[in-house]
Amino acid sequence: MLYPNNSKNRNFGCAKTPGLVDRKRPHIFNIGSFTIDQSREFSHQPKSDSSSCLGIVYRLRHLFLVVLTATFFTLSPLEAAYARINGKWSDEKYSPTLSVTEHYDLGHQCLFENKWDESLKNFMVIVSYFDTSPFYSDALFYTGVCHYFLGEYDLANAQFTKYLDLGGNLKYFEKVFEFKYYIAEQFANGYKRRPFGLRQLPRVLSSKSNALDLYDEVIASLPTRDLAAKALFGKAGILRGRREFRESIETLQTLTRRFPKHSLAADAYLTISEIYLEQSRLESQNPDLLALAQINLTRFYKSFPGDERILQGERHQQSMKEVFAQSLYDTGRFYEKKKKKPASQIYYVEAVRKYPDTLAAEKSLKRLEQMGISLEDALAKNVRSIKQSAA
Repeated sequence: MLYPNNSKNRNFGCAKTPGLVDRKRPHIFNIGSFTIDQSREFSHQPKSDSSSCLGIVYRLRHLFLVVLTATFFTLSPLEAAYARINGKWSDEKYSPTLSVTEHYDLGHQCLFENKWDESLKNFMVIVSYFDTSPFYSDALFYTGVCHYFLGEYDLANAQFTKYLDLGGNLKYFEKVFEFKYYIAEQFANGYKRRPFGLRQLPRVLSSKSNALDLYDEVIASLPTRDLAAKALFGKAGILRGRREFRESIETLQTLTRRFPKHSLAADAYLTISEIYLEQSRLESQNPDLLALAQINLTRFYKSFPGDERILQGERHQQSMKEVFAQSLYDTGRFYEKKKKKPASQIYYVEAVRKYPDTLAAEKSLKRLEQMGISLEDALAKNVRSIKQSAA
């Protein structure tokens, strides 16, 4: 099989289409398996909430790119020389030296031998000068393959997009989207792009937005395939990292509806519970999140009743109760320190009444005891105050 190392490929036409069991070593395009080098964490560091700081960062980034590009063109001459053949300009190293058939055969042979640069050179000759050849569409696809295994994922994606733009009944239509999915994984994993697509410049541009676009391409083009489930899960991860919690949850819910018995559906239910917990820590005054998390946990249990991770979901639910109870307790303490004991009692009672099985509820009871008030008396006062407010 064909690997991105120096191993030999002897089964070019025999490898199977990838499944979802093995997510780190997918099989792609009948050319063997390859490994995504870095595992991607589902959670990402949150961005700053200050729009002014973000504006400064973006301006500094743009200024840096301008200075970098100007320095590059001033100090470093372009390496590539261009030649005009049959009315077409192209990199001189892609000038044809053989017939189109010979270039195709040589590129194919180098592909078998994992000689990516040599293979790319021969296929680029065909793409550059033989666009009316019957080999053109396959050569265009193979240039994307070569770029991929050379680690030039943005260039690979560009070539695959050109291949799709040919339209018609494309031989490698699904394989292109398999590659696009794994390119999206690399982008989401922190892969940096080069400015203006120039290989001479360093990789400094974030690719997270490009990853979202690629995930959407896969989801739209192969909506019922396993790859779409993986793309939905990956997309939700990026949205969660941006703290776009609602969009992330909606994406995961789409996964659970479209692929109800898929293994990733169970992952989606658990991840939704994690997101609700994360969101509750930021919105401790929004108890509606607890009700939504309970609905998600109920669906998780109905769809995967024997899954051990349901216990994790229940722990997330309990942690959310602790968050909301602690918020009530903290508010009670605030009013108590302000010498407003009646107001503080209301929050202590609410913590005990709504979340009795939490540590914050225990602390609230102790505060009530120290005030010399029983829970029953505090509840009665709370009920009277509510009735007075309603009247």
